[in-house]
Amino acid sequence: MRVLAMLALLVALEGCATRWDTVVAKHGWDGRDVADLVAAVGPEDSVIINKESKAFNWFRFGNCRLTAFTTLDNRIISVETEGSTEGCEVYIKKMAHG
Repeated sequence: MRVLAMLALLVALEGCATRWDTVVAKHGWDGRDVADLVAAVGPEDSVIINKESKAFNWFRFGNCRLTAFTTLDNRIISVETEGSTEGCEVYIKKMAHG
C-alpha cells in the first residue's frame, strides 16, 4: 500500500516540474509519531505550534518544502510537499524508505 501511495505521489509531482504545487497524498505516515519521520528525513527546520496542532517544516533540499501536520502529542495528521519535482525528489525517496 505504501509503495502504491508513493508512486501516486511521484506521478502527481511529475506535472509540477516547472511550477510550484501542493501535493497531499496518502503515504502511510498518518497516525505515526513525527519522530519516525524525523528519523527518515532528518531534523526539522522549524516547528509552528497552534492551540490544537503543530506543523513541522523541512526546506533544505532545493525547491521543496515538506510539512508534517500533527496533533499536540506529535501524531501525524497529514504530510504535504510543495515544490518542484526535482526539489521534492529527495524527501520522497527518504519517506519511501521510512
